[in-house]
Amino acid sequence: MAYIESGGKDKRCAKRSPQFEEGREGDIIDVSRLLPNPHSKIKRYALPNNAAAIINHFVTMSPNKWNGLVAQGVETLEAGRPLRVQCGHGMHRSFALAEAIANRYKVKNHVRPEVVHLDRKDD
Repeated sequence: MAYIESGGKDKRCAKRSPQFEEGREGDIIDVSRLLPNPHSKIKRYALPNNAAAIINHFVTMSPNKWNGLVAQGVETLEAGRPLRVQCGHGMHRSFALAEAIANRYKVKNHVRPEVVHLDRKDD
């Protein structure tokens, strides 16, 4: 089964899951420097803190970059490799991108990959 985990790379964040660390070749998409952190907009209540809103925010802001990252993630899963999506703290960017990749993979392959959000406690 296809596997995606999202999380932060900060030392205070959760460690990578055993599935990703089992020695299987996997890919990492690090969005720390590719996408701006929406945390301040979420904190000011200018952006809801849910996957659909955050995905829409990035699709509107930078559709080509966002769609390229999603396509890269789907390609990794279709090649049978696990995927880790990471950002600074694993709360918004990596969470939303992992969900977008899972959704697109499901549309193409008719099955949703296993998705684990290591640092997002409310989901």
